[in-house]
Amino acid sequence: SHSPSDYNGFKFIARSGRDEPLLAGMTVESIMAKKIPQVPWANIGEVGDVETDMSRYIDDIIADLDMAAISGKKLKIAVECAHGSCTRAVTKLLSKIGMEYLIIDGSARGELTGVDSELTAENLKELGNVTRNTKCDFGVAFDTDADRCLFVTGNGDMVTGDKSMCILARTCIDRRKGKIVTSVATPSSVEHFATAQGCMVMLCQVGAPTVVRKVDEYEAIFGGEINGGCIFPDFQMCRDAIMALGRMVEAVCKYGTLADQAAAIKDCNYVTASVPCPDEKREAVQAAMKKLVGSRNRDTTDGCKIFDDDGWFLVRPSDTDHLIRVYTEYDDMAKARAKADELVALVKEAIGA
Repeated sequence: SHSPSDYNGFKFIARSGRDEPLLAGMTVESIMAKKIPQVPWANIGEVGDVETDMSRYIDDIIADLDMAAISGKKLKIAVECAHGSCTRAVTKLLSKIGMEYLIIDGSARGELTGVDSELTAENLKELGNVTRNTKCDFGVAFDTDADRCLFVTGNGDMVTGDKSMCILARTCIDRRKGKIVTSVATPSSVEHFATAQGCMVMLCQVGAPTVVRKVDEYEAIFGGEINGGCIFPDFQMCRDAIMALGRMVEAVCKYGTLADQAAAIKDCNYVTASVPCPDEKREAVQAAMKKLVGSRNRDTTDGCKIFDDDGWFLVRPSDTDHLIRVYTEYDDMAKARAKADELVALVKEAIGA
């Protein structure tokens, strides 16, 4: 993943191709404590042919794309691989659909930690410069395990995660209208876009496992979060950034430049912040939020989300880090920033920081 290379990560995928819900969120220690049946080392299973499986996977992606719209339109794409797992898949996909590409950090050696693969505006600046200076149509940056990606325009400007979601969702809506799933922390631009396209947005807790479960439950046509993780359920029920790249190629070929598409989507005055918080202090934060909110209506899908006439704010504990996350969105950016500062101060006071 985007963690340093000296961390080992485990992801359990069921036979159906989905994240295994019984194991989601469990630690290695808790799994081992369950007395899982063991077998001798020589009987642990079989090893498949990765090259064959990779080719089948790429062919399946291409079969899902609108190749009638893509064929003959040779785009030039800059790809930041972050020395991760996407390199071979990306080159196979783009070559097969007739695209030109530039690969950056494409050694597929995750131990080369000079590249921070977290998809932030700061980390995408170099990709933006390369994309603009080499006259690429757009650029894409993957995190190391290639389940998330975000894009930059031909001008080198980052496309925010909410706008990326809207553009990718449009390729699903073109196939059939339906529900779109995202988290309560997502800017309202996604809901505005979906509503204009005749679709309904269903909100859920933050985190890929929850988004996937809700996509399944609602029989949605698309799911995603602004961190670049998108689910195309008609293809497979998990985050897939290689498919997202294929769909973005399709979108640019069908709907016009990425810059023009992004500009057509509503900008949101959206601010995020985080405060380090020991787990034992989370109840104190919850108590402070209850005092602040009082009797106002709240959405407790994940943390506490409050709606005002001109915007909203959300405070929630992180599922993966010892942090309290703060999100604000208001009609006025100054107010969004001021509200975020106010909430950060409230959280720090509650935990005694």
